[in-house]
Amino acid sequence: MSDLYREQLIKTKSSAGQKILCVFLTLGTILLLALGIFFMPVILVAGLALGWAAWMAFQRLRVEYEYLYVNGELDIDTIYGRVKRKKTASFDLNDLQAAAWEKSHSLDSYRSNPGIQKMDFTSKRQDSARFILVFQKEGKNLWVAIEPDEVMINDMKFKAPRKVFLD
Repeated sequence: MSDLYREQLIKTKSSAGQKILCVFLTLGTILLLALGIFFMPVILVAGLALGWAAWMAFQRLRVEYEYLYVNGELDIDTIYGRVKRKKTASFDLNDLQAAAWEKSHSLDSYRSNPGIQKMDFTSKRQDSARFILVFQKEGKNLWVAIEPDEVMINDMKFKAPRKVFLD
């Protein structure tokens, strides 16, 4: 009996708003530090505080997702700033209702469901291929978007052949 263990790391793309926020925080920090050094030392404290806040924001904005797939169980961790790891979600393929590529017609009945809860663990890039997993967990339907590799998708197809659609 062979066990499949697969890890995959997905780096997210920063949005335009996040990039603008980083630029304003950096410029504000530089401006306050320069004013504090040359004119009023009290402003220097504000510049240091803004610099610390900017550093914390940069750490929170740099997000990566790690998929850990082991024999029909998918665990998703969120990694902030390449330092802090948080277990975000865990799914069992026994709870799977359907799985397919995002544009597949196999998901049409779930796509129109207004009560479905959507979870996005992708890179947020427009050109990325998103694979959708629909789970029923604790009475709720979950729409989970991920970007798995072919090995992971093929094993999901092997574990749940009537629920995973590759059309």
